[in-house]
Amino acid sequence: MNSKNTRSDALYLEDMIHAIEKVLNYTKGFDFAQFESNEVVKDAVLLNLQIVGEGANKISKATKQKHPNIPWRDMADFRIIIAHIYFAVSDDKIWELITHHLPNNLTDLKKVLAETEK
Repeated sequence: MNSKNTRSDALYLEDMIHAIEKVLNYTKGFDFAQFESNEVVKDAVLLNLQIVGEGANKISKATKQKHPNIPWRDMADFRIIIAHIYFAVSDDKIWELITHHLPNNLTDLKKVLAETEK
């Protein structure tokens, strides 16, 4: 098997966008208490945040340098925390990410994708 990445940035961006949209849809209309008490939604959110982080890790260096406003490293690092140090992830930290960062990340990633597809 060839270890070289053969997927394009556009495909990774689409994965990331779709995963963020899922998170926002899963939590739409929720407040923190509803989120905190719903294990199924939390599990779904964590899975999709891992997809976002993996995509961020795979985006080319050129695209990352062209769009330094996107927290590529933070996204990738959060995936590592979820996957390997899951006990350190607090519900309030995830909720803050969902409510304060993901909507802007979604908008920014859609702009990068539109530019990438030109």
